[in-house]
Amino acid sequence: PGGWTQVVVELQNKKNQIIAIDKKQMEPIESCKFIYDDISNLLKIGADKVLIKTKALNDINFIKDAVNYFGSQCISISVDVQIYKRKYFIQGSKNDNLFMEDFIYEMNKCDVGEYVINSVSHDGCMKGYDIKLLEYSSLLTQKPIIAVGGAGNPDHFIQLINSNFYGAIGASSIFHFTQYTPNDIKNLMKKNNIQVRV
Repeated sequence: PGGWTQVVVELQNKKNQIIAIDKKQMEPIESCKFIYDDISNLLKIGADKVLIKTKALNDINFIKDAVNYFGSQCISISVDVQIYKRKYFIQGSKNDNLFMEDFIYEMNKCDVGEYVINSVSHDGCMKGYDIKLLEYSSLLTQKPIIAVGGAGNPDHFIQLINSNFYGAIGASSIFHFTQYTPNDIKNLMKKNNIQVRV
């Protein structure tokens, strides 16, 4: 689309479509389906990776083709996990009984680049990460994992780092709804002898 050069923000609407936003007008200028041209255009305007959720759940062949065409380093998979009777299920799947283990196994076979794993029950609550879920996720893949959902204070990062989870850590609400900054977290990590650039 001709308007891609003006795109500065990408958001998701309720239908899980990417919406391109013109910052000046703050109105949707293009509603995009997950097709190869759209991924290509996102990469051209500076995105390093494309995070995919719904399409990964509904069309595994698309993920295989996207990895083959763009490279696994560009394709990240969003994994929203909910627990029921001590089992982990994928939220948003048409199949209500899709186990997290099965989904990640299929994505591993597609050779995707990384996973962003979010505990639905912890997301936005700022009461700490779901460490048990994240530790278990580390055993299911050798691909990089980014843990999100739950950080409310700097100690939550230390708790996750000191666990058996192997991966990166992301956060959002803590920076929007508390006084803490990234530097507060880095300084606490340094005090706990965790290597970090301050």
